[in-house]
Amino acid sequence: MTYEPLCAYYGFKAFGELYAMGTQAEASVSENSSVYVTAATGNGKKGALITNIGDDTRIKTNLNGSETAYLIDDDHFMKEVQLDPKEFELKKNQVVLMVSENNA
Repeated sequence: MTYEPLCAYYGFKAFGELYAMGTQAEASVSENSSVYVTAATGNGKKGALITNIGDDTRIKTNLNGSETAYLIDDDHFMKEVQLDPKEFELKKNQVVLMVSENNA
């Protein structure tokens, strides 16, 4: 064991980013029960946290494409990654935090 945070810590950190925005926003998942989403807005930002606990799956969103993506998994500890926020693949046990400025 080390004093370095484990992967799960960053899931809580990502949720904390949404919590700090202050206002819950509507978010829903249509057909896939292994994907969960929550969203928030406030302090000049908006964000969505998407989690996949099932098999690898293709995610399609109605995000506007200006979001910055932060991936959380065993290899990415809330690291910024390049992906199209409108459609992307989320592997099993991956989490992605999408954040953008409210005016974007």
